[in-house]
Amino acid sequence: MKWETVSSENLLGQISEENNGRNTARDRLIHNLLSWHKHWALNGVVVQCQNCNAIQEADGDDLAFKHVADCSVSQNTQHPWRELAMLLRDLPSVSGYAE
Repeated sequence: MKWETVSSENLLGQISEENNGRNTARDRLIHNLLSWHKHWALNGVVVQCQNCNAIQEADGDDLAFKHVADCSVSQNTQHPWRELAMLLRDLPSVSGYAE
């Protein structure tokens, strides 16, 4: 399967057009996830900084992320797993899913 790369700005513009400019909860969730992804990549149980390529496994979520010394992202965020968890709490429930 080939994935098409779409910029965050283009995707947000498309979503806004589909919703006639309304700022829905779905739009905010997508915007926040795309903003998170500007700094982080998720690969299985590993988060990687998009700037310095440092990684952290999921079981280190209680520790501050250790960036490379001169990484510009290190000033913005220190707990990518916590941020992602907070964003994912806003996902709508899936019908037919039983816990």
